[in-house]
Amino acid sequence: MNPVNERLLRLETNVRELRRFRQRYTLEEVRQEPHLEWSLRYGLLEAIQSCLEDGEFGAEAPPTESVFL
Repeated sequence: MNPVNERLLRLETNVRELRRFRQRYTLEEVRQEPHLEWSLRYGLLEAIQSCLEDGEFGAEAPPTESVFL
């Protein structure tokens, strides 16, 4: 599979998960639970990043780091 198709597949997966999140939680629940708010933020950032990475616009993707609390 070429890189563009891989990114599209990853984006579709991310959007599907965000839709599931929307069906499962109300806005009020997200506002009351910091954990849910951070989960939503991460999901949105992951979806955006999947569109921009792999040097699509002539620049290499920045390295990512994971932080474990």
